[in-house]
Amino acid sequence: MTDPQRDGGSPARDAEGTPADAGPGMDSTDAPGREGTGAAAGPCDAASELLDLARAWGADLAGQARMGRVLALSLGVGLSRVVIDGVRRAKRPTLAYAQHYQAVNALLDQIALRLSRAAEARGLDAQPVPASQYQDRERLLGAFPHKTAAVCAGLGWIGRSGLLLVPGLGPRVRLATVLVILPRRAGAGG
Repeated sequence: MTDPQRDGGSPARDAEGTPADAGPGMDSTDAPGREGTGAAAGPCDAASELLDLARAWGADLAGQARMGRVLALSLGVGLSRVVIDGVRRAKRPTLAYAQHYQAVNALLDQIALRLSRAAEARGLDAQPVPASQYQDRERLLGAFPHKTAAVCAGLGWIGRSGLLLVPGLGPRVRLATVLVILPRRAGAGG
């Protein structure tokens, strides 16, 4: 699992508990900043703050992947080993698994919604992508490839099984993503 205090010490926080410093992630050369605009924090600082918020709200994993002007905030919550082991013993999904799956997806959707609202409060456009939403139920195609975003964000890798493998969790993880549109650089064409 990810340690929100990975750099040692406790990060400075404002009165609402929001991290005041920029944690790991993109530096000012990776994304367009808001220097000289009077904004409190640039998108790089906001991304670090948003990832810290995701962890505080229950995400076991949180990372970012830059794709042009879109920043994918990849979120993950680990599944219970006991519940998954019950599925293995029963050789089929159990009622406990179905309930756990729904609860974890609901938690991820709630974190993604809150994160997108926090991004918007920082002046960024953001769209939460639900943990489990199909565009094509027959072919099981989702609205967005959460697994790809997680790999690009460095949260894990794709194993021989085609599943995302995460250190400490293995394949026992559910994912959601928040897409954040980064502002254009000042003076860049429209």
